[in-house]
Amino acid sequence: MTNITAILIDDESSSRNSLRQKLQTYCPYIQIIAECENGEEGIKAIQSNSPDIVFLDVEMPRMNGFVMLQHLEQRSFELIFTTAYDHYAIRALRESALDYLVKPIEIKLLLEAVERVRTKKENNTPNQRIEILLHNLLDNRSSHRIAIPSLEGLQFIELSDIILWKQKVIIVS
Repeated sequence: MTNITAILIDDESSSRNSLRQKLQTYCPYIQIIAECENGEEGIKAIQSNSPDIVFLDVEMPRMNGFVMLQHLEQRSFELIFTTAYDHYAIRALRESALDYLVKPIEIKLLLEAVERVRTKKENNTPNQRIEILLHNLLDNRSSHRIAIPSLEGLQFIELSDIILWKQKVIIVS
């Protein structure tokens, strides 16, 4: 089984401890390489360790999870938000999160999220969504549609229907 490196970022030590315990018990192939209690520590840990996956809390003092992500130049990891608030789910999707787990984290949902990361890593498809999108937009010989993840599953959008594309936000006519 493929080893997966992970970083846990959460200002609450009890939440980090609970997640660490669940990962060690149910996902022994995950190696936790860093634990951070704020966004600044998270940025440094991600830049110096290049993890496969980041478990990120949204609500943290000084710098929330979304602001922290904006400070990263490269995001070559899979992202799973772990938060006590379900109202950030739409924004998490816009950040290309692989999953969004509400605390207390259910083991079944955690296992499903981690399994998606493991499958991507074993198939050598780490976070290539942006590269595929760019390829499809820039190569006129490729398909004229792209797949966009939504709450209902994948939506296939005609390239001609895209009226604005800036970073991770796509506006469709």
